[in-house]
Amino acid sequence: MPNSLELRAEIPALPDFTLANHFSICLLQPVTEAARNWIDEHIPDDAQVFGSAIVIEPRYVRDILLGVQADGLSVR
Repeated sequence: MPNSLELRAEIPALPDFTLANHFSICLLQPVTEAARNWIDEHIPDDAQVFGSAIVIEPRYVRDILLGVQADGLSVR
């Protein structure tokens, strides 16, 4: 039986963001506090939101994800 330390090592870390592709729009959902801070710093205040997710046109997703990853955050 594995000890509790070994079990924790098997649990994958949560991503900072999740991305849902709905074809005509994509939803970038912050999961962590670091992700929420990134949105506050990089996404305009008047951006379209759906719940707590940022609504993104597909043509802008690549550039936004490159920025997220360049700042050391993860997306799934």
